[in-house]
Amino acid sequence: MKQLFLLLTATVCLLATTDKGIGASRDGSDSNPACKSLCRCITRIRKRIQLIQLLYKDALETVAVNEIELARLTTAALSKQTAGLKALPPILASVAAIITQCHNTLAAAANPVQQAIEASTMAIEKLQSRYNLVGEARQLKATSQASNHWSAEPAVNKLHELTRRPCPIQDALEDKITINAVNITTQQDVPATPFTIATKATCTYRAAGESCHDQQTAQGGFWKLKLSATESNQASAISTWAADTTGNKIIGVADGKLDSSTLKALNSKLKAAEIIVTDTACCKQIKSYHDIAEQPVFKLMLIKAILGKYEAEKESDERPMKSPKQ
Repeated sequence: MKQLFLLLTATVCLLATTDKGIGASRDGSDSNPACKSLCRCITRIRKRIQLIQLLYKDALETVAVNEIELARLTTAALSKQTAGLKALPPILASVAAIITQCHNTLAAAANPVQQAIEASTMAIEKLQSRYNLVGEARQLKATSQASNHWSAEPAVNKLHELTRRPCPIQDALEDKITINAVNITTQQDVPATPFTIATKATCTYRAAGESCHDQQTAQGGFWKLKLSATESNQASAISTWAADTTGNKIIGVADGKLDSSTLKALNSKLKAAEIIVTDTACCKQIKSYHDIAEQPVFKLMLIKAILGKYEAEKESDERPMKSPKQ
């Protein structure tokens, strides 16, 4: 009987869990390729952590509701006015065991879920700081030769001083990716090197036709440059920037990837949390034991239980009793 109840429970669970998903749209495919850009990785991490939190929150809330429902049905089963429900206690005992098991699972999930949130927050902050650099235009002083060319110490442009730039609200590729309770445990790891950031310095001119050399002479030994950055494949830097150039040069390539410790923590913590919150799916998706009790399968199970008990008692009554002298 308990196995039948668990089978019914699993069926209800499957129908409920497949409806939950995080994503802008659904294309009918479970194909979830790894993210390959700063913003897509940020969005993908957020999708995964949002679903982890949603599943865990639903589990906590629904178990509380189920406990109330179990108490109500238990009271009804013991009531003299509801004789038809007196056969429910064995089934309710199985229900209580499931709730207890779910309590234990949720208690064990608390720490992994929190660790996944913390690892995701740290990774998103680091990815966001790199994205802040993309497209940023900064004026700075530069020289191509000896230190005596500086008339003053050039300003230092630090990453944390850059303006925060939110990722685009919509992304044609990422919007097609839906993460739900069915595919969350098969998500690919956030890649180690999904992107690089190329920084480019453009010599700014005081007037049309002036070269960087003219500008350097006019400003006392330094050039006024405009620094910009793009998310792209790594580009090779030009070895020399001629003093009279009027062109551009890649002056450096910033590493866009997450450091190994952050990346390892992110992928491992997400996986651990995703596995454990989906393990709670069946016990948390039983919305109402009263609703289950009204299902024909449940009633059939109850009838079989009663008939089984009747047959056992009948067999016991018909068994010949041995005489004390035998």
